[in-house]
Amino acid sequence: MTGVRLPVADVDAIDDPSLALTLIGELASDPPAHETLVILLDTERRGSTIMIIHGTVDNDSVLHVADHVIERGHRIDHIGAVIIASMRPGGSDELDDIDRWLTIDEQLGLVGIELVEWFVIGRSVSCPRALLGDAPRWAA
Repeated sequence: MTGVRLPVADVDAIDDPSLALTLIGELASDPPAHETLVILLDTERRGSTIMIIHGTVDNDSVLHVADHVIERGHRIDHIGAVIIASMRPGGSDELDDIDRWLTIDEQLGLVGIELVEWFVIGRSVSCPRALLGDAPRWAA
């Protein structure tokens, strides 16, 4: 670990991308594997639940992950936002990620869940939101 204190569930807000990436780095498979990590946040941006979906090899898998978040959001009180990280070992972002961002942002928004960030992590870390030119959604 890098010496950064990880957020405590239901106590600490995850309101900074570097904190989110540190948490994701601690939770991701080592060695890297195709998986998607989801951090559900309450209305105060405190992490409440973490989901790790293994085997998300197809880049469109994030669309199914968003469906799962929506389903889960109906069963967990106070889900206000979400952070998603798609692990693509040896890969990177692609132009279609902009369309994926727009789709999952709309799907989640329809049920009142804000998509704070979607990280695509491979040879580098990118954010399709930034590729689109949308403003950051971090509280801090």
